[in-house]
Amino acid sequence: RSVAAADLDADGKAEVVLASPKEKVLAISRLGTDGRLGYPQPLPSEGKPLAVARVYAGRLVKKGLAQRVRKGMLSFSGDEFVMATQLVEPAYVSLDSALLFHGIIQQVPKNVECVTAKDSLSFPRLGIAYHQVAPALFFGYQKHPKGNSYVFVAEPEKAVIDGLYLHVYSEKNLREWREKLGADKLLAFAKRF
Repeated sequence: RSVAAADLDADGKAEVVLASPKEKVLAISRLGTDGRLGYPQPLPSEGKPLAVARVYAGRLVKKGLAQRVRKGMLSFSGDEFVMATQLVEPAYVSLDSALLFHGIIQQVPKNVECVTAKDSLSFPRLGIAYHQVAPALFFGYQKHPKGNSYVFVAEPEKAVIDGLYLHVYSEKNLREWREKLGADKLLAFAKRF
């Protein structure tokens, strides 16, 4: 979940905006006359014009509380790993991006590379790319806290196995990183392919 506060309706009082990517809901909580924060109310979607949601989204972007990541989608985080994890579901950060996250490599990749069970796709403006794997191969990642959110990142051994499967890495890479990887875990992941 993401949370931001701003005066969106220009009444002089800040509203709290909550976004839940999993439920695909954007809700607003207002300060009541009694000084208590009200229960978050989902932005109206049924029976109301889409323009209402667009106005709120535009105000969030204008105030710097969110950024447009693609048509119809905002992000409350500027962190590429957070956006990559939550932009396409299911997905997790893998390949060089995961190896950098775990300190296996030092070179910063051009894009945040992810693995998904959906079709491969890329968002060049955001610097995020997704590579498709079969649903049976979608494992070997963990949830890590990052800022006020979270990211799903492949374990180092799974990132290497993903790279070999996707023909991004070679045996030379495997030999280069061998000392930094758990041999038993690497073998266990490889057997599942």
